[in-house]
Amino acid sequence: MKRKLLATLLALCLIVGMIPVAASAEDGDVAQVGNNTYATLGEAVSDASSGETIIMIADTDISDTGLIVPKEKSLILDINGKKIEASNVPSKNIEVYGDLTIRDSAENSTGKIFTESTYASGGTTALVSAIGENASIILESGFIDAASFTDPANEGQYGLGVMDGGDITITGGKVEAGWYAISGNGNNNTQNSIITIQGGELISTADYAVYLPHSGETTITGGTIYGAAGGISIQRGTLDISGDALITSKGTGDTGDWGDGTGGQGCAALNIAGEYGDCAVQISGGTLTAEQDALIVRGNNENHKVLEITGGSFSSDVSEYVADGYTMVESDDEYVVEPLGPGNSVAQVGENYFDSLEEAISKAESGDTVVLLKSTTGNGNIYISDGREITLNLNGFDVGFAQNGKINLTHGILNLMGRGMLYEEKPYYAPVMLYGAETDQADYTAITVGEDVILQGWSGLFVDYNEAQKAYGVKATVYGTLNSVRDYTGAGGHAFYINGTIKDTDGNVPEFILDGATLNTEDGNGMYLAGYAKTTITDSTIISNSEDSTGIEIRAGELEITDSTIIGGNGEYTEAPNGNGSTSSNVALAVTQHTTKLPIKITVNSGTFSANAAFVQANPQENGPEDD
Repeated sequence: MKRKLLATLLALCLIVGMIPVAASAEDGDVAQVGNNTYATLGEAVSDASSGETIIMIADTDISDTGLIVPKEKSLILDINGKKIEASNVPSKNIEVYGDLTIRDSAENSTGKIFTESTYASGGTTALVSAIGENASIILESGFIDAASFTDPANEGQYGLGVMDGGDITITGGKVEAGWYAISGNGNNNTQNSIITIQGGELISTADYAVYLPHSGETTITGGTIYGAAGGISIQRGTLDISGDALITSKGTGDTGDWGDGTGGQGCAALNIAGEYGDCAVQISGGTLTAEQDALIVRGNNENHKVLEITGGSFSSDVSEYVADGYTMVESDDEYVVEPLGPGNSVAQVGENYFDSLEEAISKAESGDTVVLLKSTTGNGNIYISDGREITLNLNGFDVGFAQNGKINLTHGILNLMGRGMLYEEKPYYAPVMLYGAETDQADYTAITVGEDVILQGWSGLFVDYNEAQKAYGVKATVYGTLNSVRDYTGAGGHAFYINGTIKDTDGNVPEFILDGATLNTEDGNGMYLAGYAKTTITDSTIISNSEDSTGIEIRAGELEITDSTIIGGNGEYTEAPNGNGSTSSNVALAVTQHTTKLPIKITVNSGTFSANAAFVQANPQENGPEDD
C-alpha cells in the first residue's frame, strides 16, 4: 500500500514538473520577453534577442530616458493595451537604428505611445524615428499619439519620422500629430528612405499629415491620410499613389508662420512643392479630397515635377496632369480619371483613344483616319502643318470651335467624311482655313469635303494667304455643304471665301472644285472670289437667302459653271466701290474688277441663275488697265 502510494506521488510530481510556469513579475515590472520580466523598457530591449517580442505588462514613462533600438536588432513591441509616455526631443524619444515592429494585441487596441511634452524649439523630432539606412519601423496596430492641442499650428509634434535613409511601413494602427503624422528630414538629400503606407490612419490636427522633404520613395496603396491643412506635401523624391488610399485635406488649416517645411504652402490633398529637389509623382488610384484644391503643383522653382495621373478620384479638376490614353470624367463634383475607351473618348485612331480632337489629329500619322466618337465643343486651334494626310470621319457627330478656334490647314491633306458638322460656336472666321505655299508647289494644301459634311461659320471655308501673301498648291474639293451665318456682331459673311490678297496668276494657283455641293448664305455672298484662283462648279446649288445678297461675286481668276443653280437676292440691284469686300447686291453672278486689276475669265456652260439681276459685269472702282 505505501509502495503504491509512493509511486503515484512520484508520477504526479513528474507530470507537474512538465507543466510550464509563467514568470512571476516583480512589482513595478513593465515589460516581458518570453518568461522574463523587466523593470524598464530599456532593459527589455537590451536583453531581447533579434526576432523576439517585447510585451508591455504595465504603463511606463520614458520621457526622460528615451529608448534606443540598436543596429542589427529586430524586435516586436506589443503595446498590449498599455501606455508608453515619451518625449518629442532627441534622446527622450524612441530612436530605431535596427528594426522595430509595433503592434497592440489588446482587444480594441487600447494602448498607445504618446507624449505630453510641450514644443521644444530647435530640438523637436518625431516621437518614434527610424534613423539610418538599416533602420525600419513597421506599424501593424496601436496608437502613436503626438497631438498638441494648445497651439498645434506653431507648437506641434511629429508622430513617426525617417532620418538618414530610415524606412517606415504602415499596415494598420493610427498616428495622430499636431504637425506631421509621418515626416522625413530635408537634410536627407542622398540616402533613399522608403515609406510604404498600406493601411491605418495618419492624422494631423493642424498641418499636413504626411511630409516628404527627403530623398526617397513613398508608396501609398491604402489607408486614410487626413490633415487639417493638407494630406501630403512632397518637396523631394518620388511618390506613387494607388489602390483605395483616402487622402483628405479638411478645411483651410494653418501651416504656421515659419519659413521651412510646409509653412505658407496652401491647402491641398496633395501639394507638390518641389522646393528641395526633383519630384516625380504618379497617381493611379485613391481618392484625393479637399475643401480647396485636391492637387497643387507649385511652379515657382526649377525643380522637375514629373506628374502623371492614370487613375483616382479627385474633388477638383486635374485634367492638366492626366496622362496620354486616359481621361477625366466629371460627375456630381467628383473628377474621376480612367482609361480612354469607346465609351469616354472623343476620337479614335486605330487602337488608340483620345480625349480631344486636337490630340487625336496631332498624334495621327500620315494616312491615318481619325474617327469622331462623340460631339465635342469648345475646341481651340487645330493644326496640320507638316504635310501629313489625315482623314477625319465625323461618324454622325459634330465639332464646335470656340471663338477664333478652327482647323488650320497650312501644309497637308485633310479628308472630311461621314455625316456631321464642323462649326463656329461664335462665328467670326471659318471652321476650316486653308493656307498655301510661298513657292510654286502642287498639292501643298488640300481638303476634300464629303457629301454628308457641313462646314458652318461666318465662312464655311476660308482661303487665306501665308506670310509671303501667296497660296500656291491650295486645292479644295467640295461635295458637301458650306453654310455662312452672321458673325457674333451681326455682320454677314460668305459660304466660300478667297482672300483678295492672293494675286499670283501662274503655276499652281489655288484650285476649287464644287461637285454636287450646296452653299447657303444667311446674309452675304454664296461665294466671294476676290483672290486669284481657278474655280469649277458642277451640279451644285449656291443660295444667298437674304435681300442685298449675291450668289457669286468674282473679282479675279477663272470660273467655270456647269449644270448648277445660282440664286441671289431679289431686292434692287446695287453696286458700290469697296476695296476690301463685296461690291454688288441682289445678283446671281457678279463680275467686278478689283484694285488688284487681275484677269478674270468666266465660262458658263449651263445652269440656272436667279436674282433681281442674273448676271452683272461692273467696274465700280473704275480699275482700268491704265490706272495707277
